[in-house]
Amino acid sequence: MRINVPNTMADVTLGQYQEFEAMRLKTENETELILKTIEIFCGIPNAREIDIESVGRIEKHLTEMLTEQPQLRPIHDKLGFVPNLTDITMGELIDLDKYLGDVATWHKAMAVLYRPLTHRHRDKYAIEPYKGTQGVDRRQLPLDVAMGAVVFFWTIAKHLVSDTLPFLGAEMETAMTLLQRPTLQGVGVGIRPFSGSQVVTS
Repeated sequence: MRINVPNTMADVTLGQYQEFEAMRLKTENETELILKTIEIFCGIPNAREIDIESVGRIEKHLTEMLTEQPQLRPIHDKLGFVPNLTDITMGELIDLDKYLGDVATWHKAMAVLYRPLTHRHRDKYAIEPYKGTQGVDRRQLPLDVAMGAVVFFWTIAKHLVSDTLPFLGAEMETAMTLLQRPTLQGVGVGIRPFSGSQVVTS
C-alpha cells in the first residue's frame, strides 16, 4: 500500500486538524485513535489495511509533526494577517475570543485574523476591513499558518486584554490550553512490527 504521509504542518489543512480534534474527543480506544488519525492526515479510507510496522512509524511521525511550533506567517497567498493587533476593533476582539475557545471554530477565527490583501509594497501591506465571517471559510489554510497565528495572537492579546479588558482574559486562556494539550503523545499500539508498507512523505 502506498501512503502519502504529510511531512510537516504545512502539508496539513486546518480542516483536517479540526476533524482530528473532533474525532479525538470521542474516541476512547487508543488503537482506534491512532488508526483514525492516520486516515485523517494521510487521506486514506481504511488504516486497518496498513501493516503494523508502518502504523508505528506513521504514528510516531504524526506525533512529532503535531508538536511543531510554527512561527507567524504575516502573508499567506493573497491573505494578510492583521497588521497591528492594537488597532483591532472591539467586534474583532469579541469574535476572536469566541472563536478561539473551540478548535471547531478556529476557521472562523482565521477569517478574522487573515483577510484579503488590498495593498502590498515589500514588507508593508494592508487588508480589507473586518465585515464578519459569514461566507468566509478558512478550513483550507495550512495548519502551520493557523497554528502560528493562534499562538502569536494569544501571546500578544493576553497582555493587551489583561491591561484593558480583564474580563476576557480568563476565556482567552482556553486557546493556549488547546495548543498545549498532548495529541498522540503517550499513545502506543503495543505491538511488534513486521513487514512494512511503502510510506511516502509529501
